[in-house]
Amino acid sequence: MRKERMENLTTTGKIAERRDRGQQRITFVKSLCHLLNITTFQLLQSVQDRVLWSICNVVYSLDLTREPKKISLDVLDAVVSQIQASQIFSNDRLFLKKIAFERSVFGRTDKIFRASRTGLWQISEEILNGTKINFPKYFPILYSEVKLKFGIDWSNVLYEDLDKALHNGLAARIAIHLRYQKLPIDTVKQSEIWSTVFRNGRDELEFMNGALFFKTGKQDFEIRRLAG
Repeated sequence: MRKERMENLTTTGKIAERRDRGQQRITFVKSLCHLLNITTFQLLQSVQDRVLWSICNVVYSLDLTREPKKISLDVLDAVVSQIQASQIFSNDRLFLKKIAFERSVFGRTDKIFRASRTGLWQISEEILNGTKINFPKYFPILYSEVKLKFGIDWSNVLYEDLDKALHNGLAARIAIHLRYQKLPIDTVKQSEIWSTVFRNGRDELEFMNGALFFKTGKQDFEIRRLAG
């Protein structure tokens, strides 16, 4: 099948099913959005850098964001895309991806799920508890938006829920938002935020060294090297 025909089938194709007279068939895209409880806009955001005929693979990754201990680059991309597409928070300016690289090398480090901290963003129970107390208290509207758009009551999130990539990413984004509502694009200023929120004032060079890979395009090489 030609690529163009596959793209058209994926985006506009209808599901074969019995239906009442006059009732329109449901498209594949609408069915997938309904299944994953996301909007069409969120789905399109998640595939903005991919050819349309690979949409099924991306949707699969979106689904994995809510399953425990599912880690991959596609899952990470899906989490960041969902958070950004929700429009609850300001533009993160690649900050979440830079943090995920510094904290876990996109999930490639050893013992990513542990008692002290867990997940792609290596969130500790202390950070989680801070978000559970302060997020609904100081940002009740955004707290309600998270519940509405993600179906997650943040005050009820448990530490073991952070094994799910979406919950882990949201915890990181909320922790940042509690102190910084708008994020800078400058790496030096981002490193100061990283140090304050996640590392208790530790050396900012750790973050900047990781962020360097984003500027030079070396992150894929580094991931392959660490993966052996």
